[in-house]
Amino acid sequence: MNLLYTLKRYTEAQEQARQMLAAAPDDPAALFTLGLCQLRLGENQAALDSLQKALPLTSNDAKQHRFVLLSTVEALSRLNRFREARTLLDSLPPKDGDYELLFTRGVLCSTMGDTACATAAYTKALAAAATDKDRLAALRALAVTAAKAGDPAAARQALTQALAIAPNETSLLRQQAVLATSAKDYAEAARLGRELVAREPSLDNRELLANALGSLKQYDAAIEVLRPALTEKTDQDVAYRLSMHIGLLLLDAGKPEAAAEALGKAVALHREPLALLRLSRALERAGRTAEAAATLQEAGARDANPETFLELATLLAKLDNGAEALNALDKALAGPLPPDRRARILGMKGLLQSEQGDASGARRSLEEALAAGAGEKSALFLSLGQVCLDQKDYPAAVAAFKGAVAAGAGREAKRALADALVKAAQPEQALTVYEELAQTAATPRRSGRRQGKSGQYPVPAGPARPGRRPLRGPGQGRATGPLVQGRPKLCRRQRRYAGPGQSPVLPGHGQRSDRQGRGPSGPGHYPGRPARLRQGPGRL
Repeated sequence: MNLLYTLKRYTEAQEQARQMLAAAPDDPAALFTLGLCQLRLGENQAALDSLQKALPLTSNDAKQHRFVLLSTVEALSRLNRFREARTLLDSLPPKDGDYELLFTRGVLCSTMGDTACATAAYTKALAAAATDKDRLAALRALAVTAAKAGDPAAARQALTQALAIAPNETSLLRQQAVLATSAKDYAEAARLGRELVAREPSLDNRELLANALGSLKQYDAAIEVLRPALTEKTDQDVAYRLSMHIGLLLLDAGKPEAAAEALGKAVALHREPLALLRLSRALERAGRTAEAAATLQEAGARDANPETFLELATLLAKLDNGAEALNALDKALAGPLPPDRRARILGMKGLLQSEQGDASGARRSLEEALAAGAGEKSALFLSLGQVCLDQKDYPAAVAAFKGAVAAGAGREAKRALADALVKAAQPEQALTVYEELAQTAATPRRSGRRQGKSGQYPVPAGPARPGRRPLRGPGQGRATGPLVQGRPKLCRRQRRYAGPGQSPVLPGHGQRSDRQGRGPSGPGHYPGRPARLRQGPGRL
């Protein structure tokens, strides 16, 4: 039985142990062997059951009891029952010279996030280590623990000691390079990476060096590190991985056409959603918006990821295809989403519906976004206020702009509130808001209209008559908020998506021309009014 286990013939050893237990159910050696075999075969719960039966039966044999207890700790750890494992381990009498016990305690403490306990245990294990193999394991563990604790100096010291023991161990050099990368010391990571590639030019080592060079913005050098691994004989999966990496480096280098070519090769090897998504970004940056949208549509058909549909909506809106953009947003909303994400998408949907002339739909979307209780409420309230103005529901517009002010939207929201108050036939309240604006402005901007002696903005005695220019505050400009100006890596004139993990954003609030053609300062313009999508691709 023990010989079979030593030979790693675990299934046969397990069967032999069962036969022994059929004759003697309380045989501790058979239970122990059965538990070990089950552990090695991945049957963790069954292994725990066997070892827990063996544990009390070995109490009279300290050496065997220790082995059974350590194996039980391993089984509990595999089942993520770390507290029980640590309590059981602590039941053994403390013994500073017991390397295995100390190292196991370090592993448990590290897994539970107790870095101080782990460091103490690994340090004692290092002192108790009798072989270079054990010393290397303890030093590696100390390096990892120090890195987790935010102590890169201690981590480097441990790895330096380990390299002194095994100077030709490339895995230690790699661990140093990984540590330097984690500490954002990319120059050191690149130096170690070059030495690592010179010793062992594996794909993983090349990619580690390329990542360090990319972080230093040395994109061409990074690509040259990867290209030798990409030959006609390269395995298809490896070629896919390299083409993706090279494509991303080219994209970061500002070479979208070359990036599209590299990512196109990756897509030709595996038409996976991630590759299609990255190819669409390269195509869009290269100005090939229609191809980018078609690529994203294929990605969405293969994997209904909300982020994919968000990017697709952005591109479709840029192509002046509002109906399809709204359809993409509906697909993004179809699945479960965090409240803040749902609120943001609904806000984007409301803006697009407003641009499509669907004021009622826009209002519903924006109200639902606000009801979600998350997201940037100031921008949502600004958008809702403008939609209510479009519907001539002035009391609702006033309420929305008040909400924007309360949410911290700032002066632009106050100007919009004052305009809405005038339209709602509340001139005295509008005057109060204008006075607040005048008092808080260091140098009040002139609106081009005659001001009274006090410098306050004129307020009509009642609602504006037909054809009369409505009251406006000074300095009308763009509204603020993430739905407007906080677009992740979107430039002003090109609706561009630039990085993984960042959502595309539909156009936000901004200046627009009114129907009389007077531009942003003409009638009908209020802070927070969304920019028209139908102004052509360059506007987005």
